[in-house]
Amino acid sequence: MNYARFLNAVSKARVASPIRELTAIQQRGPPTLISLASGMPNTDMFPFTQASVTLPDDSQLNLDQKLIKRALQYSPSPGIPELVQWLKNLQVQLHNPPTCQLAPEQGQMDLCVTTGSQEALSKTFEMVVTPGDNVLMDQPTYPGTLAAVRPLGCNLLPVETDQLGMRPDALRDVLSRWKPEDCKNPQSDVPKVLYTIPNGGNPTGATMSLDRRQEIYEQGTMT
Repeated sequence: MNYARFLNAVSKARVASPIRELTAIQQRGPPTLISLASGMPNTDMFPFTQASVTLPDDSQLNLDQKLIKRALQYSPSPGIPELVQWLKNLQVQLHNPPTCQLAPEQGQMDLCVTTGSQEALSKTFEMVVTPGDNVLMDQPTYPGTLAAVRPLGCNLLPVETDQLGMRPDALRDVLSRWKPEDCKNPQSDVPKVLYTIPNGGNPTGATMSLDRRQEIYEQGTMT
């Protein structure tokens, strides 16, 4: 699926930073390389040379100087390449998304590392939401989500929930004000974002059944 049509004007205007692209190239260079082009510091000047972490089972996780230098040095925007690749392999192993085998120009699965869910939510909403857009979400929902989305100037459309999360009948009722063909009209205000927490919803603790997940998804694809 091509998600480009969901991006807002700000996101479509973004281009890759030459400095960030240069960082990725430099990280493939020899360890002795000291580049002044992108402001990457000399790793020999880092204040730490090793670290040791004790795990709950009393085993030790030891980071030698090589790993410390790798962790503290600037990395490409998506994250340290080895970590990004490990996370991609984990997604393929656990979920095998249909886009993982596509070519990059066809919408191949990709990911980036964030500092937590709040940063990921903020980046996602800022990428697709334009002032005046309608955004569907659980009622009640995670307060952190409200803090991220309200400043964007969108209209929040609450969808009632029960012990299994978002109710399909309530979603159907909210969506009934639009026709399926409205989603083909660029000027339509049909919602293009639905935010829900299918596992351990916050603050309700609700978890959707598989049947309900499929029903919610099908309603979204029909709108």
